[in-house]
Amino acid sequence: MVTLSAILQAPVQALIKPSMWLPCIHRLHSCKETWKTDCNLKEFREAVISTVYKIIASQESTEFWDFHEVREDGTFFRIFTFTRAEWLDVIEIKYIEGHYEVCSYSSGVLPLIIPFACILNIVFFFVPFLDQGLNQRRLQRLKDALSIPVHMV
Repeated sequence: MVTLSAILQAPVQALIKPSMWLPCIHRLHSCKETWKTDCNLKEFREAVISTVYKIIASQESTEFWDFHEVREDGTFFRIFTFTRAEWLDVIEIKYIEGHYEVCSYSSGVLPLIIPFACILNIVFFFVPFLDQGLNQRRLQRLKDALSIPVHMV
């Protein structure tokens, strides 16, 4: 379960993305991929939604996954994933000219269980930290669980 502090701060943190401001540092805690699939936008949208719900329902997940934004036309998804310590990691999927740009990133150095962490993360935007490959594994898990074939470009 996610605390009220994390729930309230997550949309702000995901909007401002302080950990992604410095390109030389954000590569330490983010993963970006380009996916291509043969299905249409509606099929892809339904596949992503059902896959995330399967991940949420699985007992093996140590994270809390939540849809923050899903566009009806299937061109954009934003999924919040909270770790046990309530660090917010965000998965964004954008449809751009025939392919999907997929990015998973850690949103800040401090977990959102801390009151006003979204403000403190702005102050500490320059602090480098590693995600231990978590964002890459998360994207791989999502891609592997999809009911439709997805190819990396």
